[in-house]
Amino acid sequence: MRVLNLSNYEMVKSGIPCTITEPVQANSLIQVMQNNEKYIYWFCEKNGDVATQVSCVRVNGHFYSMPLRLEKAVFRSIRLTKDFENIEYLENGTKKLRIPLRLLREKRRTSCRLKV
Repeated sequence: MRVLNLSNYEMVKSGIPCTITEPVQANSLIQVMQNNEKYIYWFCEKNGDVATQVSCVRVNGHFYSMPLRLEKAVFRSIRLTKDFENIEYLENGTKKLRIPLRLLREKRRTSCRLKV
């Protein structure tokens, strides 16, 4: 996991900050954040579209990128269907991705439901 520089990004949706006492590693965060999207922050490039959105977590005051293993654990409950659309609308009308694009590509690659 690496610390992100979000100076060129604007927040789309905020999550809940996480505080842990052990070093910041994916294994320790997976246990805390499994099936729990409330910890996820979404950022978009300034003047960018939905495809430029990135998800990250805030741990001990720093924003960290999410490795694929952590993304899989957090978004495990989202299932792909034939008519799956990866965009959802927030209360203020802003478009937001349901799951990160990298995880969507991985889920599509390994999903049998889309082939049926």
